[in-house]
Amino acid sequence: DGATLYFSSDRADGFGGQDIYTSVKDGAAWSFPVNVGSEVNTPGNEITPVPSGSSLYFSSNWNVGYGGYDVYRAVKSGNTYGKVYHQGADVNSSRDDYGFTLNEKTNTAYFVSNRASGKGLEDIYIASKPDENYVLNIKDATNKNGVDRAALDLSACGGTQTFTNQNGQFVFQLLSDSGCRIRIEKPGYEIAFVEVSKARGREYTIMLESTYPTVLGQVLDQATGKGLSDVKVAIENMASKDVQNLVTDNSGTFSAQLISGYTYRINYYKDGFQSNTKMINTGTRVSKDVIGSILMSKQSAPSMGAPIASAPSTSRPTTSTPSAPSSQVSKPSLPSSNNFGGEMRSGYAVQLAAIKPNKPVNTDKYQSAANSYGEVYIKEGSDYNRVRIGVFNTKAEAEQAKVSIRSAGFGSAYVVVEEGVTIKSGATEVYTSRSYTPAASGPEYVIRLAALSSMANVDQNLLNRYGKMETTQSNGLTIIYLSGFDSLSDANTVTDNLRSQGYPGAFVMKRENGTLQKIR
Repeated sequence: DGATLYFSSDRADGFGGQDIYTSVKDGAAWSFPVNVGSEVNTPGNEITPVPSGSSLYFSSNWNVGYGGYDVYRAVKSGNTYGKVYHQGADVNSSRDDYGFTLNEKTNTAYFVSNRASGKGLEDIYIASKPDENYVLNIKDATNKNGVDRAALDLSACGGTQTFTNQNGQFVFQLLSDSGCRIRIEKPGYEIAFVEVSKARGREYTIMLESTYPTVLGQVLDQATGKGLSDVKVAIENMASKDVQNLVTDNSGTFSAQLISGYTYRINYYKDGFQSNTKMINTGTRVSKDVIGSILMSKQSAPSMGAPIASAPSTSRPTTSTPSAPSSQVSKPSLPSSNNFGGEMRSGYAVQLAAIKPNKPVNTDKYQSAANSYGEVYIKEGSDYNRVRIGVFNTKAEAEQAKVSIRSAGFGSAYVVVEEGVTIKSGATEVYTSRSYTPAASGPEYVIRLAALSSMANVDQNLLNRYGKMETTQSNGLTIIYLSGFDSLSDANTVTDNLRSQGYPGAFVMKRENGTLQKIR
């Protein structure tokens, strides 16, 4: 209706590269642009947005599709965009495909491509609207949750390798009437296969079995020898400090997933009983009965102490590092003043709104989003003020908080990097060079970006979206690294994107015996 503007921009508050924004016409003016969120936008480039009914067609070069820019469709739900669908091999090629514009009345679309079969450089093509989508739902067999970033090998189906979204889903078009076989793989799970064909239907659910053994424990009443129900159990990995929070069933039994080669501290708590602690080591091979039984005796007087274990959780070991992720997001420590009268530490935050500096900000309206995850604060800027919740130490914590914040009614909330503010002659952000020494353990892969004589033109906000930026000095040059990559495929994907964004000499290095070795 001419009242909403869709466009692509590389402004600083995006997720990296080009992001898609909207602005709504208000009289003779346009509202401040709003990022359409992380379901659509990625650390790569999202371009040529074209709305069509409840869908938004756009192209992206981030996800591993068929090559270059591929065409995607996002479906609008309420005021936000949710599921994103890859438009398949009928539209996408091994080159760049973009500018997809659909005519709903004729069910045809025009788009631009530089595919090899064209007449020249970039040609215009016409395609009919896809009418058959096939859906893969990849789930954890233990907790039935969707498995995000599961690798899908579609080579037998005419495609390449791609990944499930954060809900464990992937949508595609089936090109062969006879069907094909898809391989599904993710660290921490058994490899699985699924046969897809038109005769078998359009939607498939595949349960992945964890490679982390499930172990059992039991809590008994010392006086009677019977199992104690509703005992809160906190299992802490002593290396990573991650915690699994569980509750015993009617027989006093609980189950957990542990990793070999680690020491765990297990705390037990129940009202009316003395709390207890047990230390175990899983050894080179995890035994199902490694936890065994624990006895608890009744207290002579009611306990006034606080619980040492919280409510039950479906937490499971993370597949990116040999540890188990925390099922809780700790409340971050923030400065007493929300307008940055002191120092704000860096990390990750959840952004709720961007408001022009001349408009008053009522933080009370955002308090319901904070819950116990963090505090509402305002990141002031010369262009606009950002309303955020944080600061979180890791992106995973911020992403977990985002889910709760969206369910509280803030559907457009998304995760941003909080660079922090250092007060020095006024509110000024300053660059601090840090010496980088490879740790003996940790994420296995590091990207070496460049050796520069000056950091003046380095977009640190962009780099911090991809990984942890570290630097060291050598022969008068600043060597820039990005660390925090657990898999070679993730490191390679980021390297390819950064090469196209001004770092052509970037390459991947592997951590070996406390040193970094270039991968050839």
